[in-house]
Amino acid sequence: MARKVKKKKKGPRPSIGIAQLSRIADYMLDKDFDTAYDMLSLFLERHPDSVPGLQMMTDAASEVGDVAEAWRCSWKLARLIPNDPMALFNAATISGAMAAPFATLHYTEQYLKRWPDGEFAEDLREIQEEYGRVADAIRATDPINTAHPVAHLALLDECNLLTGLGYFRDGRAWCLQAIKQMPDVPAPRNNLASTYAVEGDLEEAIRIQRETVEKFPTNFHGRCNLAQFLARYGQRDEARRIVAQLEQESLSQTEMTEKLIETLSYLGDDAALVQLYRALRSDKARWEMLSPMTRHLLAVGLARTGEVKEAQKVWKQALKDFPDLELIQDNLDDLKEDVSERSGAWPFPINNWVPVEWIEELLAATARLTSENAEQRVMTNFLKSHPALGHSLPILLERGDPVARQLALGMLKYQPIPELVDYLRSPFGTDSDRFKASQIAVEAGLLARGQTIPMLQSGEVSDLLLMNYEITGEPSPTNLSKKAQDILEQCIDAIHAVRNQEALDLARRGLELAPDEPAFLNQEAALLQVMGQKAEARRRFEALVEKYPDYLFARCAMARLCAEDKQIDQAQEWLKPILSREQFHVSEFAAFAIAQIEVLEASGQHDGARQWLQMWEQADPDHPGIPIFKRRLGLKWPKLFRPPG
Repeated sequence: MARKVKKKKKGPRPSIGIAQLSRIADYMLDKDFDTAYDMLSLFLERHPDSVPGLQMMTDAASEVGDVAEAWRCSWKLARLIPNDPMALFNAATISGAMAAPFATLHYTEQYLKRWPDGEFAEDLREIQEEYGRVADAIRATDPINTAHPVAHLALLDECNLLTGLGYFRDGRAWCLQAIKQMPDVPAPRNNLASTYAVEGDLEEAIRIQRETVEKFPTNFHGRCNLAQFLARYGQRDEARRIVAQLEQESLSQTEMTEKLIETLSYLGDDAALVQLYRALRSDKARWEMLSPMTRHLLAVGLARTGEVKEAQKVWKQALKDFPDLELIQDNLDDLKEDVSERSGAWPFPINNWVPVEWIEELLAATARLTSENAEQRVMTNFLKSHPALGHSLPILLERGDPVARQLALGMLKYQPIPELVDYLRSPFGTDSDRFKASQIAVEAGLLARGQTIPMLQSGEVSDLLLMNYEITGEPSPTNLSKKAQDILEQCIDAIHAVRNQEALDLARRGLELAPDEPAFLNQEAALLQVMGQKAEARRRFEALVEKYPDYLFARCAMARLCAEDKQIDQAQEWLKPILSREQFHVSEFAAFAIAQIEVLEASGQHDGARQWLQMWEQADPDHPGIPIFKRRLGLKWPKLFRPPG
């Protein structure tokens, strides 16, 4: 099992010089292999071709369970010291552990040819016999691509390992050498293209893969790769055409089946995955030959098409057989969450879509930003310099893991796409994710502020109002004198304490100091209404809105009066201009919400009224009017609205 990578500490990493090898050797002798492994990792960064360092790391990595690193070191040593029998022995045995049969045979033959009576000769003859049978079986099923000497096929094995394990610099050099020695074999070309795709250079990956497919038009693996790269680069129509042809071909080998399933997962063709699942599940022998990752991908297709229980069954069995698959456990854990908090099934972790180097680069670029303008500039430039990321954003939104989806939502703020609107009804992602998407869509002009739109919340599609307003508690600028401002604040406090006569007296005192101040005029009219003088209150509101037609409190008051008279159209006209506002003071939003609630209630739209009440509570949870309207609307807390975060 590969060793888990430890989190890197911030700041420059220390390096270890040649003089420290003796200290590392002491740790090895004391069997403190973890410390030795960590120190050797640092040492080999600075001295990648140090024979003593590689020899020690071969042993340390084997001891801590990092077979991949042990293999890489043994592979390098076989080139640096080819006359060392231990180097060839390690290269042979560890290649066997990495399921590289031709590489195992190659190093075994090299050893036995030079040291037929050597210390490890007997062991290697047994290995030669065992892997000879494996190689014969591979040649029987793939006679064309294996019609090469063992040394060439060993090179191909090593191309697969180096590129698959992420050693791209060595892998590309080995791929180019394999292409030169085996120009009639597509595999090294496919591997070469894949290295660029993993690093995010999809343009180069597509270019190489197109050339490969042109040269080897029947190569199944190459066409799958091309479809995957095209899908990730936003060229989904061409990718689908390629896959449609692949689906018509006979899947004679398990490897072909698994490659097609992987490709369908990148394209998001869940229906095709379910169809393949049914065919494979009915054939026990074929099913048992599938890798755990392939079974996971099929389970994702099931879950995303609604067959969650069947998906759980597949995941649980795969996890029982292969308990180290965190991707499967994460998907199972997600199903345990409340429906509003589920991310939905995802096929791949974020690094399958976005190179880790990009994420680190983005974090470094945004670490010290202090303004929104600077952030806008950095993010926009980042997307321009990484076009493949921009093409991946819709996929990350729909098929990414939770981390990938958060990255997508963060980037979509700077590069909004029409798919954001469709995503609001998607079952994938949390309620909070969809709410964030709605905010981005409104800010980008893809949806109108104050528009009601169907959105999935708590597992059901409801017509939700897209508020996306900024609510602030900061006082608005005023021309009032300090004395008048103090009176206004005392008046508001008296209203909250339901000392209505005191509040009315304060409002009138304020009007003596500021006769045309709309805040005092509004308070006086509102208090008269509360105290039963409705006709006089209406007259004063009408005079106020005539004098100050854009004054929010006056428009809200007129809307409430119209609602009381069942004049719904007129009420909505009073409120319509307010919907387009972006920012409210908390008191303004309370007045607006109350008016909306009463207008909607008067028109029989009780769900809409409840939604406004819940939005009001989100903005100002301690407002004394909220309990009153809760009782009035009989709200029993259905989850019609969930705030973000």
